[in-house]
Amino acid sequence: MPEASFEIGVDVGGTHTDVVVSSEKEIIHGKALTTREDLSNGVVDGLGVVAEELDVSLDDLLAACPRMVNGTTVVTNAVTELRGRPVGIIVTRGFRDTFRIARGPRLNIFDDHQQTPVPTVVDWDRTIEVTERIDQAGEVVADLAEDEVQAAARELVEEKGVEAIAVVFLWSFKDQRHELRAKEIVNELYPDLYVVASSEVHPLSREFERWNTAVFTAFVREDVVTYVRGLESKLHDSGLPANSLSLFQCLGGTLLPSEAIEQPLQLMDSGPVGGVIASRALASELELDHVICADMGGTSFDVALVREGEFTHSKRRALGHDALVTGLAAVDIVSIGAGGGSIAWTDRRGVPQVGPESAGSNPGPACYGRGGERPTVTDAMVVMNFIDPGDYLGGRRELDGEASRRVFAELGSRHGWSPEHAAAAVHSIAVTNMVHALREVSVHKGHDPRGFTMLSYGGMTPLFACTVAEQTGISRVVVPPHSAAFSAWGVVMADRVRRYARTVSWNLEAPEEVEGVNRAAAELEERARRDAAEAGLDPELLRQRRIGSFRFLGQVWEIDMPLADGRLEPGDAGALYDRFVATYESVYGRGTAWKGSPVVMLDLEVHASISDGRPKFRLWSQGSEKPTPHARRTIFDPVRRESLAVEVYADAEIGVGAELSGPLIIDGGDTTIYVPAEFSCARGPLGNLDLTRR
Repeated sequence: MPEASFEIGVDVGGTHTDVVVSSEKEIIHGKALTTREDLSNGVVDGLGVVAEELDVSLDDLLAACPRMVNGTTVVTNAVTELRGRPVGIIVTRGFRDTFRIARGPRLNIFDDHQQTPVPTVVDWDRTIEVTERIDQAGEVVADLAEDEVQAAARELVEEKGVEAIAVVFLWSFKDQRHELRAKEIVNELYPDLYVVASSEVHPLSREFERWNTAVFTAFVREDVVTYVRGLESKLHDSGLPANSLSLFQCLGGTLLPSEAIEQPLQLMDSGPVGGVIASRALASELELDHVICADMGGTSFDVALVREGEFTHSKRRALGHDALVTGLAAVDIVSIGAGGGSIAWTDRRGVPQVGPESAGSNPGPACYGRGGERPTVTDAMVVMNFIDPGDYLGGRRELDGEASRRVFAELGSRHGWSPEHAAAAVHSIAVTNMVHALREVSVHKGHDPRGFTMLSYGGMTPLFACTVAEQTGISRVVVPPHSAAFSAWGVVMADRVRRYARTVSWNLEAPEEVEGVNRAAAELEERARRDAAEAGLDPELLRQRRIGSFRFLGQVWEIDMPLADGRLEPGDAGALYDRFVATYESVYGRGTAWKGSPVVMLDLEVHASISDGRPKFRLWSQGSEKPTPHARRTIFDPVRRESLAVEVYADAEIGVGAELSGPLIIDGGDTTIYVPAEFSCARGPLGNLDLTRR
């Protein structure tokens, strides 16, 4: 076994599985194709790639790993494709149609063809009503009809064939007794059946979000169990020590395998969140206050903001459809179907489109030679000669460039274009889609992107970053070291993070009722300490911060504000009111606050974290201040629509202090960085490439 100790981060993407290994001496990374039929196989393949790079056996690598963190797409795949396990619902009588009504969603567009119905997650005949009722004060209005619960469970399991049941009752966040008793009754009949109560997974107001959270938890849970237990078995059989594996969650922290099985929905979008964690760490090192994180992989383009060391959270994550809103709290990321595997197609009007459908890893783009027959963004970059077919993934895989030309010749023939012009058109559409995503996360939320630096990572982003930045008004792009696997680096940097929340409904005009908030805070913080102890961690190391959700009485949505540690006193109500008015106007504009109207603190959150240890960025020691190009290549410039000769540099040969002027290509082995003529490039001390518009 090697003497070194390794920490390993794994990010399972739609096309590639990325692995980063950090030791005291170095950080290396590798890629393997994602295996959709069994994601754990791709994880083992990726570990094999880095083991070979380190010149050790896989068993020795894992035996020397005290900590491995895995971000996975198992939940994202199930939700995106709506291919979970058959679920049944037991709901309060009179509310069966809540899921179909879905608040009557309508898009703010004039094209009625795009006003699509909400997709069916649970068939209507698998939703059964039972008699029970608790009111808004938490008082029992109608007792739970236990015989109806028994009958509903038998019908769902024995006649409808469900494999999990969600119990969703009105006002259960005020009093859990009916939900928990119904769950108990079902498990008495079927001890091995998974049953989840909505108040267990999201004990907050708004039944639609709470109920959807419970339903999706039941929907994806068995897939998570299969994946986690299978991965644990394979890794431990290969030498990984017990208790070394963690899963990465959408809130930006780690989960134990048992916790991931208990809270499976937390694994949603975990990979892209890893990139945001790594971006925050690098931004801190480089003293960048405002950063746009841009991550283009095989299936999607993911964008987030980090401002003054903090990223924002979304607390109403929609899953599978904009109307399927849940109470899932996650790092706020805008994601669109614009990745390397995104398929180019022509709609009924004859207009070219790109995405959101992706070729994935199997069959993948046409150039993969695995049976793909549809043009993708990766094929476009091969046709325009940005990607060298003979040096893909550091030469481990040879691409079929002729296959890319063939599918683009077919696409171009429909519009009278050459393969190169068809590829340039796909490039332009992909760039436009990415620009819209950047504006969605910045301009649409009140931030001027021109004051931000773009962090460009993921296997494909550095090919597009400068063009996207120029069209968005961003003048500086930073490509991190190991950019192709930056999200995998982020997951191994992450702390253990938990979020605890409760609805408190404190009207600031009744300051004497603040004791209810204090009791809730004490109970949530005690639960955080208890959970840390049960996970084998020292509760004394726990860092806890409180957040309140405030709104003017009569409004629908809240704004979050941090709260001070310790007790709140009745006299604090006035200061909180003034701070909320100021916060409200900073978001919506001067004069928008309803001054004089009562303010309500609806929910209280406690965020608890413990540092799991973060691998540090290393000083860059490779290359020369005056690197020389190793090749010259003719590309087809997709902006100017003309051929262009560019010099090609090896990433490892560019040393700290090196300064280069575009146009040029930097070959990173498993990523390609394009520096247009309008940009210059300089190597920073941490291996970062700074691309600046001249």
